[in-house]
Amino acid sequence: DKCALAENFGKIAKKYRIPIQTCGDNDFTDCGIKRAGCVTLEMLGKANKCVFREMRHNGNRRGCLCIESRDLGWYDSCPGGCRYCYANKDAALVRENAAKHDPASPLLIGRPEEGDELIGGVQRSFLGESGRQLSLFD
Repeated sequence: DKCALAENFGKIAKKYRIPIQTCGDNDFTDCGIKRAGCVTLEMLGKANKCVFREMRHNGNRRGCLCIESRDLGWYDSCPGGCRYCYANKDAALVRENAAKHDPASPLLIGRPEEGDELIGGVQRSFLGESGRQLSLFD
């Protein structure tokens, strides 16, 4: 089914000259579908007018060509109410979790409890030598 779908997508994309790509371990290049990451440094660099250093990407799962990323958030916690959001499934739980948010806490929801261990993630900048990216005010 995947191959048939990919073939049809590839034909439609070719007919209408629409570039099409996929990410992950499926290779549909024979259908005219380019393998690419969903989120790449090239893509982010163009969008933010900056240059990133050359680096190897491990992706987020097998076959993934994206840059490594860290999830920031908590399911059923954002009160934004976006209709397309995959992270909110239960409106009542969203309200409950949002009420637990404490801006003074190092956690998104609640506060650390006795016995909890907070482990800081190792984050390194991907920026190249210029070290500059587009500002909100540029």
